[in-house]
Amino acid sequence: MSYQKKGQRLSVWARGFAGALALAAVSVTSVPGEAFAKGPSRCANKTEASALHMRSLQNHLMVAALSCDKRNEYDAFVTRFNKTLSNSGRTMKQYFQGAWGKSSGSQLDNYVTYIANRVSVQSLDNRVSFCNAANDMIEHVMKLDDAGLASYSATLPKENTEAPQVCL
Repeated sequence: MSYQKKGQRLSVWARGFAGALALAAVSVTSVPGEAFAKGPSRCANKTEASALHMRSLQNHLMVAALSCDKRNEYDAFVTRFNKTLSNSGRTMKQYFQGAWGKSSGSQLDNYVTYIANRVSVQSLDNRVSFCNAANDMIEHVMKLDDAGLASYSATLPKENTEAPQVCL
């Protein structure tokens, strides 16, 4: 799929940023409490949990791109791990489809927004500390292979375990 705006290809960062804005719009229009009134019908298996952790890592790096002026680094991360991130995204989508059925799309959007908001709050609480940690994180992940990235993502703070719409 080609992303173009007035004849120019958008960067990976711009596509991610546009997606983040769209997800933020979803969270603003959701009715609080209503979206999470009923929990998922099943918990994530090991592969699905790994995909959820991978998304948490990606959100950390996306917030760093926006908050710490790490757009080029985020772009390099997404480009390098595109296949892994795409596979994790498909696995995550399958989890939400299995756990939520017809409302899986909105639940997935709510989940991704929840994680992004949690990380954004961390960046706002102490920008200098967050950006220093994010810089270390980016340097570290760029030295990893796909398996190492999955292992590393499982060690991050567990915003996703607190998300009301998932069960790990």
